[in-house]
Amino acid sequence: MSDGNRHERRNKFEKFLTGRGYYAVIVVALLAVGASAFAATRDGMEERNKLQQEQTPLVEFQPEQEVSLPQEGVGADEREPEQTEPEEELPEETLAEPEEKVDEGGEPGAAEEAASSSVVTTPPALSAPVPGKVMNPHSRGASVYSETMQDYRQHDGVDLVAAVGDEVTAAADGTVDGLYFDDLWGEVIILSHTGGLKTIYKNLSSELPDGIRPGARVTAGQKIGTVGDEGMIESSGDPHLHFEVEKNGENVDPADLISF
Repeated sequence: MSDGNRHERRNKFEKFLTGRGYYAVIVVALLAVGASAFAATRDGMEERNKLQQEQTPLVEFQPEQEVSLPQEGVGADEREPEQTEPEEELPEETLAEPEEKVDEGGEPGAAEEAASSSVVTTPPALSAPVPGKVMNPHSRGASVYSETMQDYRQHDGVDLVAAVGDEVTAAADGTVDGLYFDDLWGEVIILSHTGGLKTIYKNLSSELPDGIRPGARVTAGQKIGTVGDEGMIESSGDPHLHFEVEKNGENVDPADLISF
């Protein structure tokens, strides 16, 4: 290249720098500096964000619970109640006060005493309902000949010697559990006692003392009737009281419980 051409290019370059070219160079330089600063800033932010992500534990996102706000113009007391199924009302258990019962014999509290006696499991001591001796013993399951019926059959009680009209007393404290007239046995009284015992009195007179009726409370030795002569099943013998005992529903020999 000749010196003339070099000189010409130099002059053009000097004119460019002294004219608009100077500002163009400044703008390019500023853009370069800005680009470098932006790149550095972006790289720094990316590095910082990466470090924060590594140090910050992940937290499971939980959706916010919706909170129902009262309607505008409606107070807390004016909000419509939620509709729920009505609960079934159960009847309240009430404890009724026990009434004091008076038996027909006129003694208050007899029914309560009878109820309380049922919880006692010890059978009471029995006494003879009449003072007479045994004329016909218990057959203990064997069949014996009956003079009246002219056949063989079991004798499930003891026949105690007594005269018609003699007083018959309760063998122990108890309650009149049964009272009826039987065509073969005449008037019959059944007393229930504690310990699962029952005493049965047959061949009684139909005329009974006052207060002797089903459910009545009696005490040991109390008069419950008199010996009769209406029992046809044993009418061939002398007057007597037919007396039976049951324990827990089973017939037993009264002589095992009473010394006659």
